[in-house]
Amino acid sequence: MSPRTRVFKAWEVMNALTAHGYILVSQSGSHVKFRKDQSIIIVPNHNGKDLSYGLACVILKKAGIDPSSI
Repeated sequence: MSPRTRVFKAWEVMNALTAHGYILVSQSGSHVKFRKDQSIIIVPNHNGKDLSYGLACVILKKAGIDPSSI
């Protein structure tokens, strides 16, 4: 499977964030907010649907996590 066809589940991204020190702050509807120091990251969690490769990469890169490490 090429990296571009890889899809991420929201729980995979959220687990990676918590493993790197991000703390769940709140949830408003289907959007989960994480915080570490001054950085805030919001992860959409729409009924277990997959996150696209591009969206997951943007979220993970903002957190300083390499997407290929998940």
